[in-house]
Amino acid sequence: MVSRNTLGAIQTVFSLNSDVWSELKSLAKGEVPKKKQTEPAVDVGELGKDIIVRSDEFIKDCVLHLAWDDMQELVAGLLRAMGYRGVFFMPRRTEYISAS
Repeated sequence: MVSRNTLGAIQTVFSLNSDVWSELKSLAKGEVPKKKQTEPAVDVGELGKDIIVRSDEFIKDCVLHLAWDDMQELVAGLLRAMGYRGVFFMPRRTEYISAS
């Protein structure tokens, strides 16, 4: 449809181009509009795979830029999520995680 989204608001003064005007006339007569060729459909599976790959790369980048103390908390949280009991202890200015 050529006329879709081209007419504007009611308060607007406008003029219709010939394509829109002829389409409105044919619709008023009850004629069915011709379908235009549409773009080929995008494969949803490929889009999903692309999103997964990009999200994995984003997570990798975020983890690579963590400070050492944030990385330690991330590892401890992952160990707790796997069912381990993660405990921090600090011998001589270095922190370690003990998991049991």
